[in-house]
Amino acid sequence: MRILAESILAVLALKHFVLSPFIMSGESMNDSLKENDVIFALKMPAAKVVTLFSEKKLESFISGKVVVIENGGNYLAKRCAGVFGDTLVFLSEERADTFIVPSDSIFVIGDNFRNSNDSRSFGFVSKNKISGVGFGKINPFYKKI
Repeated sequence: MRILAESILAVLALKHFVLSPFIMSGESMNDSLKENDVIFALKMPAAKVVTLFSEKKLESFISGKVVVIENGGNYLAKRCAGVFGDTLVFLSEERADTFIVPSDSIFVIGDNFRNSNDSRSFGFVSKNKISGVGFGKINPFYKKI
């Protein structure tokens, strides 16, 4: 009984402080992540430990990775396309949109960028809204300048 209780406690501590699963919903991350896919995200306290509490290393760590952000009680998975100081340019037939990422913020975008509600529409995301950093890296479609 003691081993079971300790195991449950260890799993709960791991889920709360280190690693959490998230189930994908929606189309904004298609084709890299699809509806009902499960991703595991390294929680931010653990990510800060991994990067030795260095803001520069943390920004380098999350840049280009899928991040899970909190948005009004819901969680969104988006790709971190830019961190402090990055300039991103999105070209369309009608215009060019330029974004310069301010301090303590990131710019997120869905991999299915034509069908994604992301920083282009709701603006930059405060770093304190990041719940976790997903595992793996998929080649992004945007270019930082």
